[in-house]
Amino acid sequence: MIIRPKVNQFAILFTLKGSIAKRIALRALMVTLLASAIVLVEMLHPSNFTKVNATPFTLLGLSLSIFMNFRNNACYDRWYEARKAWGEVIVHVRSVIRETHVIRESAQRRLLLLNLAGFEVLRREWRQLLPKHLAGIGTLVNRYIGTLPGLRRP
Repeated sequence: MIIRPKVNQFAILFTLKGSIAKRIALRALMVTLLASAIVLVEMLHPSNFTKVNATPFTLLGLSLSIFMNFRNNACYDRWYEARKAWGEVIVHVRSVIRETHVIRESAQRRLLLLNLAGFEVLRREWRQLLPKHLAGIGTLVNRYIGTLPGLRRP
């Protein structure tokens, strides 16, 4: 389990690592500049603009917020489901490793532990803990494990 240090709300507000702020900063700036230019032109030449009721924009904003909330919930559900599945895999792998202590044949135990080592390689690859020259090794390890006699995956 990863335990991160406690941070205050101010630090969370201005944290850029892992944030989408860097990716959308230019787009947000461009939209802000465009909106500012439109407001400036409207203030200088009010006769060129007609008065518009705010009701359509309110309804559009409400429908967009509901749609985005459903999309966000679906993303969270996928993440949570994957987290539960990975947790189950870890529990089963640890259980099998404990059970290998009763296997007397060292060759059979070695093959079984090699099969389980693939999960550790995947964990390190997914958390980007592997060196750059070993990137993609998780796929190779799983492909190799599938070729071992007696240890074929269903």
